[in-house]
Amino acid sequence: MPRFHAPLAALLLAAALAAPAARAQAGSLEVKVTDEAGAPLAGVVARVDGVACGRTGADGRVKVGALSAGWHAVKLTRDGRVGLGLGMLLPAGGIAAVEVGLPRARATAIPLPGLKVFAARDGDFAADRAHGGRSAKGPGRRWTGGDILRRKPGRLTDVLRDAPEVEMMDGANGAVLRFRRAFAAREGSPRQVGLAPPDCAPAYYMDGVRFEGLETPDVFPPAEVDEVVLYAGNVPAAYGGMRASCGVVVIRTRGVPAPENKPRARADYHRPGAPKPIAPPVRKFARPSAKQSQPHS
Repeated sequence: MPRFHAPLAALLLAAALAAPAARAQAGSLEVKVTDEAGAPLAGVVARVDGVACGRTGADGRVKVGALSAGWHAVKLTRDGRVGLGLGMLLPAGGIAAVEVGLPRARATAIPLPGLKVFAARDGDFAADRAHGGRSAKGPGRRWTGGDILRRKPGRLTDVLRDAPEVEMMDGANGAVLRFRRAFAAREGSPRQVGLAPPDCAPAYYMDGVRFEGLETPDVFPPAEVDEVVLYAGNVPAAYGGMRASCGVVVIRTRGVPAPENKPRARADYHRPGAPKPIAPPVRKFARPSAKQSQPHS
């Protein structure tokens, strides 16, 4: 007769009791997608935390279960529609539901799948920009997809925490990113140049969409991120400008084209054959005649 070991029995019993509890703590996300007219939109691909989890049906709904409590990144895409990213906070054992709309996309060139190539100079490997590089488009600190992949991070905060203006704090739902407020040293001021306490929560933008109430960038899988730009100050007008006093974190995922910051074309009336500018109409008033100017007797 086989002997049943007590430690093994206790372990199996604990696992059997823990399995229902784990299933009870798991929650689910439900998203309904509509078009411009509010009608359900079918065929929308839903990715949760970088993993494809299904498509919307005829009712425009998709439901993803067996998810842990906390923040989750939801990305919705469909051919011919503008993609959308959402940050959803899932309570333990609960359900988070939201309804969103996907507008039609403008006709653009079809992007072809490419191959990531990292530049090297004089036989050396490309430099690893651990602290990010200064953005050529503005005052922000920028990481490319290559910078992120070379670090092989488990979370996005593993890359961003090395920036000198960033301070990571422990939150209830993961690491919380804060910007240290830099202040300029004035002549005769007793303060020294440095960084103030990290008490300011930045705004988050992903693929041009602002996330409300989001405090951690870890909802975005590093493998899905193609660019990160941190604006601790001097925020561009497209992301709030002076109103974004706490800074901005801009994230662009793979497959989404980079925004074009081109100035608006202006009409050149000096080139040969150009149309003449339209002058504003001039209202002419007739002068009164001598008879009209004489007073009545």
